[in-house]
Amino acid sequence: MNSIEQEIEKLFPYGMYDKAFVNLAYFSGFERFGTYETWGKGWVITGKGILKTDLLITSEHSSLERAWGEWKFLYENALALEASGVEPNYINIRKA
Repeated sequence: MNSIEQEIEKLFPYGMYDKAFVNLAYFSGFERFGTYETWGKGWVITGKGILKTDLLITSEHSSLERAWGEWKFLYENALALEASGVEPNYINIRKA
């Protein structure tokens, strides 16, 4: 099992959930993932995890490790904000 798979296993507990926590997709696109006037390929990660709000967290990067690291950082910030009684949004999860 690789480190990202282990982190996903730890981050999302087994339980009474019937949904996708996070989606990892390998994309190709014009001027995507840091390219200019050419085609690029990389990872797009989206998901809500077990957040109570409908905030869809998204990150993308040509490196799976970097895309996952950013998504996990934003997700953990959103969880912490919810725990403190603050509704997470796209701005405050980047500053938490």
